[in-house]
Amino acid sequence: MKKPYFLIQSINSDGTKEEPKLYEVKELLDENVADWSMSRRGFLMGASVAIGAGILACTPKPEPKPENEPQKEITAQEISGGCEELILSHRYVVNSVNFSPDSRLLATSSGDETVKIWQIPSGKLLKKINCRPKDFPGTSADVSSVNFSPNGKLLASGTSGKVDIWQVPAGKLLKELKGHTWAVNSVNFSPDGKLVVSGSVDKTFRIWDISTGRLVKESPAYTDELNSVKFSPDGKFLATGSKDGSVQIWEMPSGGFVRELKKDKLSISSLDFSPDGRILAVGSTGNSGGLWEFPSLTFIMSLKGKESSDMVESLSFSPDGRFLAGGCFKGYVLLWDIPSGKLEKVLMGHSETVTSVHISPDGKFLASGSRDKTVKIWNMQSGEFVACLQDPSVLEEGKKFVQYTEKTADGRVVTYTKPESFTLPKGVVCTCNSVEGHYDCSCVGHSSGGYSGGTSGGGSYRICTCIPVK
Repeated sequence: MKKPYFLIQSINSDGTKEEPKLYEVKELLDENVADWSMSRRGFLMGASVAIGAGILACTPKPEPKPENEPQKEITAQEISGGCEELILSHRYVVNSVNFSPDSRLLATSSGDETVKIWQIPSGKLLKKINCRPKDFPGTSADVSSVNFSPNGKLLASGTSGKVDIWQVPAGKLLKELKGHTWAVNSVNFSPDGKLVVSGSVDKTFRIWDISTGRLVKESPAYTDELNSVKFSPDGKFLATGSKDGSVQIWEMPSGGFVRELKKDKLSISSLDFSPDGRILAVGSTGNSGGLWEFPSLTFIMSLKGKESSDMVESLSFSPDGRFLAGGCFKGYVLLWDIPSGKLEKVLMGHSETVTSVHISPDGKFLASGSRDKTVKIWNMQSGEFVACLQDPSVLEEGKKFVQYTEKTADGRVVTYTKPESFTLPKGVVCTCNSVEGHYDCSCVGHSSGGYSGGTSGGGSYRICTCIPVK
């Protein structure tokens, strides 16, 4: 028989039972056995070994599924997370979201020519960086991509023809890496933080030395623009995804070409590596993407979406490699179990395309950015919606809102933004002056049955009204 998999259930000393898990024989012992057979008493026999266990099932290793396998009906938990209409994170499309290595900050970038740095999980806006070029005032600075350095002290952003390197959290511009002739779609730091790679609409990728700002390598021109560039977790390879349908692998640090995966008539939108570097997830137009063994690029399976027509714009593995998140063209986020590829959850609430997703390095949160100008935060353990990130300066002229913070049962401080007439719950803190200089705040007591905001008893309630300053 073929080399088997074991479905094994662990029973603890206190009598509790763990969920059964699949194990390959090579994961149980260091034994290279070419042929296996099952004995009459349930022992698995090899040339020099016999394994006995409480075997729930014994099956051959699953064969790779056809890449174009027809879409089957999928049942997944659907979770909604809406925001009030007036709650916006940016003035225009959110292009990219990226957590800092310690998961305490989130960087977002937008077509409104800004990069914003938010505190997590409170949702407080810490820094707003204007990326419009001062020397070219008429030039658009659509910021397509952001990425934190491995030590969290630097932030790279890709915009019109260049990569900017910022100091975190001060937001001070340290370097401008110029050379691309068109917009930069994707940026990514190497695992050691010494290099940054940029992929551009000009059909090339460029690798830069961070310490000197020197151009290390410029690729030959692809046949179309590059949408995604990503270093492997060990830093030995670079993967690139292009609108021409190709995924190319390059060796580092030599920069030599290794191999190519070609997906005809499909544009590659996103790439991400599993934490151990053994799987490359590929998102593309026309389907929900798929998984490939790395670095061989051997096909593993297609990923099935909520609908057969789902197209994935962005991908992100969880830090333990157990889940993969995908931001979809139709405005929801898909969460797949890995390695089974089963669609577990669908996070709904964005009104337009989800352009970017990222799971925090501590595995607690997922951030999603969208063309609807919002950034949502989700709980990775439960999939539940946590909050929308709000920049009060984005509020339209004449509109008002209520903003407050509340400590949750697990000790997190979360910022909430509600319509103007909303009454603050008991025990919360009014924080409508948390972003200095953007709006005025007036917290007024009103005679009514209820409470005096934050204190028990009394005969009044409190409304915190924030009015943007234009």
